[in-house]
Amino acid sequence: MKPKHSKAATTIQDVCDRWIKAISSKGGNYAVAPSTSLRYAFSGRSFVAFIGGKAPIDEITANHVSDYRDDRIENYGKSKKTVDNELSALRSMFRYAREKCGLRNKPEDGVHVKWTKVERRRAKRIGKRRPPTHTEADAICTDFPGPHKQYSVDDYQDYAMFARYTGMRQGEIAHLCAGDFNLYAADEFVDQILKNPKSYENPFDGDIPNDFVLCLFIADTDTRRTKTGLERVVPIADKLLPIVFARLKRAKGRALFPFAETDGGSSFGRKWLKLVKEIHTELTMHGFRHYSASEMENNGVSEAVSSIILGHVKDDVHDGYFHKQIRVLKEAVDKIY
Repeated sequence: MKPKHSKAATTIQDVCDRWIKAISSKGGNYAVAPSTSLRYAFSGRSFVAFIGGKAPIDEITANHVSDYRDDRIENYGKSKKTVDNELSALRSMFRYAREKCGLRNKPEDGVHVKWTKVERRRAKRIGKRRPPTHTEADAICTDFPGPHKQYSVDDYQDYAMFARYTGMRQGEIAHLCAGDFNLYAADEFVDQILKNPKSYENPFDGDIPNDFVLCLFIADTDTRRTKTGLERVVPIADKLLPIVFARLKRAKGRALFPFAETDGGSSFGRKWLKLVKEIHTELTMHGFRHYSASEMENNGVSEAVSSIILGHVKDDVHDGYFHKQIRVLKEAVDKIY
């Protein structure tokens, strides 16, 4: 019997769609772990959006891939480690394209992320990264070290407060705006909201009615990309509410942290980190993400619930979206010290 040959796909969109289906299938030759397939699919779709879905697959060159790499680092403020992982996904997609879709060249060849010596040394020290202690977290959020020239004390402390009580990534906080806040009934189920978010839209107008919870609806936008591409709902902890009210009043419908919006918080984050190192050299902004996760776990919050809040991607976590009420998520973030 002669082997069946797939009809050559003509566009990068065709290739991407078929590749995502292949890596997401169970037991197939191209199948990867569910968590990996979600990350790979996000990277593939991001590349297609950057190139334009109608671009013929055979016209994609290394220049397109390198331009995408540079755009992710320079314009989206993605870390080199993150972009390295995205390039791994593209290599997988192009390998699939050569085997199944008639691609003749290797556009991914020679495209890598260049690391400086300083960045390599920093990467080796990444194992030392740890969450702050309660004392250190309090110092960062209420008694931030000086001096302060370009940014105010409130800017430094408020940014850390969002990281502390939401577990959000730095780049996500940088792009927060007034439109990301929404009111949800406490007994609403998260999975229903995520299936049809438009029908649950109830913008925050300064008042939180009884039996409602103020939340952030985190999703990809034209200016913001989440790491996993997953939409999620993050309730605002009681301890964070005063900061939210003050920032929203100052934002006047726009970005909460406009000084961090342009480069995903990279420039601001470097200045923040330099000062935080005066408290302890092992502290980082991302450490607050570990802090939030640890606080919830240590206070009896299930992994399924904390993973919904943090936007983690795991084989069994996606099922955790189902039948979790907003009030359950709110109770979880309120347990963070």
